[in-house]
Amino acid sequence: MDRLAEQAGVSKGSVFVFYGTKQELFAEVVGGLLEEIIEFTSAQQKPDASALLSLETAFRAGFNFIQRHPQTFHFFSQQARLAVPEKLAEHKTYWIEAFTHFLTLAEKEGALAAGVNVAATGEAIYHLHKVLIEELFSGQGLQAVSAETLDAAIAMVLHGVSA
Repeated sequence: MDRLAEQAGVSKGSVFVFYGTKQELFAEVVGGLLEEIIEFTSAQQKPDASALLSLETAFRAGFNFIQRHPQTFHFFSQQARLAVPEKLAEHKTYWIEAFTHFLTLAEKEGALAAGVNVAATGEAIYHLHKVLIEELFSGQGLQAVSAETLDAAIAMVLHGVSA
């Protein structure tokens, strides 16, 4: 906290006035990083795109963000998961709802195959996305995600849901 206050140019007491505890400060940092990811993904979206293209764009954006910001992934996988699981749970809920939203729109557009369970599929896409990210970016270091890997993952998702 001393180093943080010094780098921010404020007293240590000022840091505690604004954030109360180290845990609250850490949660604020994690929340800010999660917002950056959401903003990055939103910026990738094209307003006139079909729902399935929007789903694909959101799916790809997670990989693109991590490739541009590998330190963020390592921070989440090593620190945030243990310290502020509630923030990560909020993030998980956001993404499941986002994927489900795109699927709901695709269903309205007539782009989904008959009988697709939109809610279950939105959650399944989230988990596939999370597992792929963890497999590709954890371990010895950041690995570049090939276009073929992403294309294959997205093709599996879209093949299972599209009409």
